[in-house]
Amino acid sequence: MKNDCTIGKNLGYAGKSIIHPDQIQITHKIFHPNKSEIEWAEKVCKTYLKSSKKGKGATVVEGKMIDEVHYKRAKALLDLAKN
Repeated sequence: MKNDCTIGKNLGYAGKSIIHPDQIQITHKIFHPNKSEIEWAEKVCKTYLKSSKKGKGATVVEGKMIDEVHYKRAKALLDLAKN
């Protein structure tokens, strides 16, 4: 179960169907964003919004190019972290 969840998260899934209450804790632990993911998402959102106000479609965070796709993913991750 843990391995399946980890593979799913690495492939970009945000959750997994489960069939037993005993699976809730491990599934939640793996799919819930961790501290470093949340920090990354906050940086991406802040930097992208600042850049887009200047009319730029892309910018750089931690040495990597980000654009609207990354911003949307970061927003979704932050929304997931709130739940």
